[in-house]
Amino acid sequence: MGWWDLDLEPHIATMAKRIFPKISASQTSTLRVLANDETCRDLEWLISRYPIRVRQKGKLFTGEVELKRRARKYDEAIRIAWQIVRGEYNAPPFKMAKPPREYQKQAATLCHVTGGMLLADDLGVGKTISGIALLSMPNTLPALVVVPTHLQRHWRDKLAEFTPDLTSHIIKKGTPYDARKKAKGDIDVFICTYSKLAGWRDVLRREIKTVIFDEIQELRTGSGTQKYWASKDIADASSYRLGLSATPIYNYGGEFWHILNCLSPDVAGTQQEFFTQWCHGIYTSFYGLKKAKIKDPAAFGLHLRDKGVMLRRTRKQVGRELPDLTRVVQEVESDKAALTTGSDAASKLAAIILDQNASREERFTATGRFESWMRQATGIAKAPFVAEFVNMLLESDAEPLVLFGWHREVYSIWQEKLKHFNPVMFTGSESESQKRRSEETFKAGQSKVLIMSLRSGSGLDGLQHVSSRVVFGELDWTEGVHEQCTGRVHRDGQTSPVFAYYPVAKDGADPIMIDVLGVKRQQLEGVRDPLGDIVRPKKADPKHIRQLAEAYMASRAKR
Repeated sequence: MGWWDLDLEPHIATMAKRIFPKISASQTSTLRVLANDETCRDLEWLISRYPIRVRQKGKLFTGEVELKRRARKYDEAIRIAWQIVRGEYNAPPFKMAKPPREYQKQAATLCHVTGGMLLADDLGVGKTISGIALLSMPNTLPALVVVPTHLQRHWRDKLAEFTPDLTSHIIKKGTPYDARKKAKGDIDVFICTYSKLAGWRDVLRREIKTVIFDEIQELRTGSGTQKYWASKDIADASSYRLGLSATPIYNYGGEFWHILNCLSPDVAGTQQEFFTQWCHGIYTSFYGLKKAKIKDPAAFGLHLRDKGVMLRRTRKQVGRELPDLTRVVQEVESDKAALTTGSDAASKLAAIILDQNASREERFTATGRFESWMRQATGIAKAPFVAEFVNMLLESDAEPLVLFGWHREVYSIWQEKLKHFNPVMFTGSESESQKRRSEETFKAGQSKVLIMSLRSGSGLDGLQHVSSRVVFGELDWTEGVHEQCTGRVHRDGQTSPVFAYYPVAKDGADPIMIDVLGVKRQQLEGVRDPLGDIVRPKKADPKHIRQLAEAYMASRAKR
């Protein structure tokens, strides 16, 4: 991609910064911009108006013909993208055993034109089929589908159902082997988990033309993980990149940069450019973009749509509306003694968090340990009462339900208190075969309670035919996680109204978590649905763990 250095008079530099909003305000007479197709379009206009000296790698740039070619290429891509979004573009025929729906064809065609796109359709409307439709288009094979562990069989089965002529192979090991020998022939679609991707990076980047990231929120935290760099390298070597997720971020809007950097880096720019143009909050080498918030989520969402980089359709828009979803928040008791177990250590951690003289590293370490302790203590304190609440629901209605939590100690209490309902487990501690057995047992009606980890079931399908109720026995810091969990039963095929129950304690971590969830949801909703009505929640203290520590120390003082 490279850079251009623009040598400008001060008054022209001021004008250029308006045209290139990603440029940092600290740059003066020489401005540095990315040499991508979009920049070509803007730079062409600027050069026609003002005397500008353009340098590339220190040498005077003389490629005006190339500049115009790339500018026209950008204009044409935007024109076609808008035609597709408006339904004015005739999609090519799709060679599939079962035809995709029109909105699925639209998504596949848009990605084929733009080269990189985030598909953020509502949960359960068929994003998988949109991805398979892309793979049936010209010059897209061989392809790679990157998935969470529990979705490998789902993709293999859907590929066989919709495109039986394509051969697929699930990568079994984290180190490369001769996959074609194992598959006894050519492979059209490789299916690999995020956890195995790093070992296959060099092999796959040489072979793959298309990469699909299912549940792409797996990449939201960015460069701190090997799976991110493997994903980025493979994506950069691919002609087509498609990310699938109704909840692409879980926290603040800065996470969008990591997603877009894999799918469409021209739109994302550098981290500094992204922060300068779209964000406020914290951006440092220590935090990266983890604490950065999108200033105007709706404007950012419209920008992504205008560039053809994100497409999101609601169930209502595609005519796949579901029965109503009702959220019920129910206050439950908690065991005060459980909140005091280990409280001396917790008090020391809280004191460090509140100590302005403590170093940043000390506060950072104390924050993580204190947050973990508070969540676990809160979960244990209310676990017997959550079990009693679940027991009440099952006694009043025989339909099974899904119970979400986070800590093993909490699961153990639930298993004991609910053993007469034969609870089965689908968490991070079970093997893939154990999870499959739990899923099958629950679907067969042999268990009334499926205990699932808050972050273990994204993309899981089929539970909607068994249950219409979920209970959040423990909370996550992110509403997107709750939405994914509810989507296990509130999805295509559900015929009954769905109820999501939130039994929350008035003590411990729950009150602060409920407050923070509203702020984070605003970041996601504004981008996904920029034209929709967004409820502006009460603003939580961005330093929510500090707020949690203050509340804890205040409660200790009253004892």
